[in-house]
Amino acid sequence: MMTNEELAEFEKENEFNLFNSEYIVYPGYTMRFLIKSPKTCAAGGIEKVTEEKLHLEIPASVEINGNTYWVNEIFAESFWGKRCIESVTIPDTVTCIDYGAFNQCEFLKEVYIPDSVTVIDEIAFTGCKSLKSVSLPANVKIDKDSFDRRKSLVITRREPAEPVLVDAKADSAKQSDCGADKKNESLFDEKLFIWEGKKIFSHDNFDELDDMDKLQVLTGCECKEFDGSVDTYFKYREQGKKEGFIPVIVATDDIYFEQLEALLKCGGEGSISKIQKIVEKYHKKMLAEPVEDGKAYLEKNYSSGEWDDDVDLDGEDYEASDTFTRNGYLVRVPVTEPWLIWAYLPYGGWNSCPKVTEHMAVSKYWYEQYGAYPAALSFNTIDYAVEKPVEDLEKLANEMGAYCFDIVEQGCETYSALAASLKNSKIWNFWWD
Repeated sequence: MMTNEELAEFEKENEFNLFNSEYIVYPGYTMRFLIKSPKTCAAGGIEKVTEEKLHLEIPASVEINGNTYWVNEIFAESFWGKRCIESVTIPDTVTCIDYGAFNQCEFLKEVYIPDSVTVIDEIAFTGCKSLKSVSLPANVKIDKDSFDRRKSLVITRREPAEPVLVDAKADSAKQSDCGADKKNESLFDEKLFIWEGKKIFSHDNFDELDDMDKLQVLTGCECKEFDGSVDTYFKYREQGKKEGFIPVIVATDDIYFEQLEALLKCGGEGSISKIQKIVEKYHKKMLAEPVEDGKAYLEKNYSSGEWDDDVDLDGEDYEASDTFTRNGYLVRVPVTEPWLIWAYLPYGGWNSCPKVTEHMAVSKYWYEQYGAYPAALSFNTIDYAVEKPVEDLEKLANEMGAYCFDIVEQGCETYSALAASLKNSKIWNFWWD
């Protein structure tokens, strides 16, 4: 990661800003790239196309003015209406396909979307009349209008790739066959990494840390990289029950860190040691707070919505929503009561999103009522996990709408549709605008 001085020098040399763009010539077309940061860029469209049928392969990286940029996004409306595109291959560096990226590409027949993609935004592939089938990553989040709603389009989700999540020491021991102890061998076989304890930093400059280490400082918890499936997450949950922690998946970006620093009231502080003292003080304060009545909070905030009486929740099988909204780092939160994770991962208080204490109240009520607990979050999403599906779907749907009406109003549109999506589900997805 660049220091502040190196970043300033980079910006001076490259006249860096968010919407810098460069064009690179490929056989048959010119592709535009938008520079987003000193290390990343977005594919921004094509021009000067000389071929009638184009097999578009978006590169994983490009070189501009002697600097290498990783392509991690397909920019909004990038290829809108490009009737020449017949197939698209997206590299495994891309995480987001933005709004309307391939809208109205009428002759697009094939698209490869890698497992790295976690978000496909609104109308990204609508109007692609020639597209007959799409295979999506297991954990990608799609909008209800990301694709056309037609019977001739078959959309499937792939099985999640098997993660390799082993600590370097355990991996080294296995390779050298030095007779690792049985505990480590068991963890290795289950693809669970070995927790080592919180990291000690050799300097005191917060801005020089990478995202995972920033997260560790701001939470006071041990963090690990995590790209595993829901099943793998539940294995860590079982491990946590024995060892006294709860695992939470946290997807980080600049917005998430800004929100976290604002709640901790340490924004602008550059000293790691000072931030750690602020964080520790916050933990003690929140852990000592009395927890409010979560049921009363939900009843007070109930929002009326449409219910379709024709939906028979007992007589039909519905597709369960059993994927996390986003992947991220796995945080080992040192609590055994799930509602206390918000003392370490403060969240909310913006727009219609509940405040930290309200999240605690609802989490306590839902854990006692259903065994549900917060399992994953990003700057605008929270995923709860439950070890067995809930039976009273109508009650749960009403409570979920009171907690986060956006999932009804901007998502499934009716409480009956929400209830139907919860049948057999072990993961509950929430998002706030």
